[in-house]
Amino acid sequence: MATAGLEINPYAGYVNYGAPDVALRAGSDRLTASADEDLDGLRHGLRGVLDVSHSLAATAAFERTELDIHDIDIDANTVRVGLRWYFPSRGFAAR
Repeated sequence: MATAGLEINPYAGYVNYGAPDVALRAGSDRLTASADEDLDGLRHGLRGVLDVSHSLAATAAFERTELDIHDIDIDANTVRVGLRWYFPSRGFAAR
């Protein structure tokens, strides 16, 4: 029988999408494609996997995205939960 394990993975990164080809609107702020500013910011979060059994694991993740362009802040939080099923391998076992 497999021993239950917990895996936790923090991460952080910088993203730069360049100058957008579309008009952006956030509330009363409007930025057109003629702006030479880049859409960039930080993306960071935490992912976890809990082994429930040899074939089943529960997963959860939280991600925070903080993008900026001109005077517009595009911030978002994402939460994900799920299950992971491991299929037994046949013929590929380590020798």
